[in-house]
Amino acid sequence: MFRYFKDLEKLADALHVEHFATMGEELQYVDSQDPTVEVLARMKANDFNIVPVKKDGEKSFFIDREKDLKAHAEGETIASRMKPIDPSKFVGKDASIKDALKELGERGWFFVGTGNDLQGIVTLEDFGRPAVSFYLLAKLLMIESGLRRLLGTYTNIPTTDSPSKDGVDGDPKYFKDVIKKIKEYSDKPKEISISNLRDDLKKYDVTLEHLGSMAALRDELAHGRNILSFAKDIKDLIKRNEKINNVLAAISKLDDYREQLWKAYEGTHIVTLKEEFWVGSNIVDLPLDLLSSPAIYIISAANPSGEVLSEDKNKIRTNALLDILNSRCSKNNDGKWEYEEVVGQSPDGNWKQNSFAVGGIGINEARELAEMFGQRAVFELDQDYIRVIPTNPKDQYEVKDLPRKR
Repeated sequence: MFRYFKDLEKLADALHVEHFATMGEELQYVDSQDPTVEVLARMKANDFNIVPVKKDGEKSFFIDREKDLKAHAEGETIASRMKPIDPSKFVGKDASIKDALKELGERGWFFVGTGNDLQGIVTLEDFGRPAVSFYLLAKLLMIESGLRRLLGTYTNIPTTDSPSKDGVDGDPKYFKDVIKKIKEYSDKPKEISISNLRDDLKKYDVTLEHLGSMAALRDELAHGRNILSFAKDIKDLIKRNEKINNVLAAISKLDDYREQLWKAYEGTHIVTLKEEFWVGSNIVDLPLDLLSSPAIYIISAANPSGEVLSEDKNKIRTNALLDILNSRCSKNNDGKWEYEEVVGQSPDGNWKQNSFAVGGIGINEARELAEMFGQRAVFELDQDYIRVIPTNPKDQYEVKDLPRKR
């Protein structure tokens, strides 16, 4: 799911004020000649803080319950307390939900309209509507998905972006389980050179306590409740939304930076189906039939862009790459193009990925094949070294000569 992270911007732009504002027939007016005591009673009963006021048929005034109706005289009408609406401060119904949140934070509420045409109103209560819950839930689901992705990268334990029936056994099932796993692995002793996910999140002012509150909000939204169950007032609502955005940004930066990902790649062992190590301990010489060119390239089709797929889905992708290899081997390089099935795995063996060792090709063709299957990198091997080669030459990673024997 985290691969769809950029779709959040599209969703934010697609959700407009009109999708959650109090609009049209929902917008209740009072008349300028209505008794103040009755208007106040109606506002209390319906939990309205702001209502528009009609005067001689014109809908160009309003009453603010907190500011205008704290005290009133017996028999007084609204006419003596209503204030004119300023059309220059209208927010258009097509404004995005991000713009609406900004306006709400600055003004506390706002009218919706164009020109002199009042069309609706947005107050804190409107952020309890389904469209807003849908938007917030989408962001929280993306946070959960991103954390699962990072958890797999930091621990070398395959973790799907979202739990599913065809996912990897042992995946954390709920958001709270993901947080528990992050704490569990962060508390374990690590080598000094290896940071942990909890510490890296803290660098972006994200704590496990923040994540815990978001897991609780995610459950509330998923069960049909809304953020007003959590937010005490407008400031609290804005603060919670900003924290969600901050966590999303932190996860995105950690995923894009990929320091842990490159460390994981650098630590990869390459093992043949005969269980001979080409990279690792007790290595054997590389086969000469694959070294018809200066290097062998290890290419996989499984788990594209770090997204852990089920065994069945990875098998389909691996067979598709095999079809391409067979096709190219029969047509190219005068029979010099050769391949062998191998496995790329973490040093502890928790992460294993079926791959192919391909000889007789160059780095550009290896990158092209890997990129075709959404891979972030390929491995280049010669008799002395292994190198991690990003599929995207623009990736910020310094290629190193790493000894094959670990």
